[in-house]
Amino acid sequence: MLVVAAEEVKNSLPAPPIVLGLIAFGILCALLAITWTFHKYR
Repeated sequence: MLVVAAEEVKNSLPAPPIVLGLIAFGILCALLAITWTFHKYR
């Protein structure tokens, strides 16, 4: 389901796959930072 949504976004956007990869990497880093700080200050 998520892969299908990603494919839809990739087809609708004119951005190259590298940009999408960087965006996904940034989201992953943000999630990691949020969870890390959450566990650290809990």
